[in-house]
Amino acid sequence: MSFDVHHNGQAGKPAKQTLRVVHDFPAEVPVTDAVLDVVEAFLGAQLLAILADTPDELPDVAAPE
Repeated sequence: MSFDVHHNGQAGKPAKQTLRVVHDFPAEVPVTDAVLDVVEAFLGAQLLAILADTPDELPDVAAPE
C-alpha cells in the first residue's frame, strides 16, 4: 500500500506543554500499624525473591487476600 504525503519540507514547532502537579492530601497522612505490616510483608517477600540466586530458592509466600 502506498501513501502520498505532501508537505513543504518544514516541520512545525511542537506545541508547548506545561505540567502542573496538584495534590489535595492533608499535610500529614496517618499510617496505621496494620498498613505498615502489609507493606512490610509484601516488600519483604519481593526483596527475598530479588536476592535469591536461583528460582529454586524463592520463598513460599502466600498471596495477599
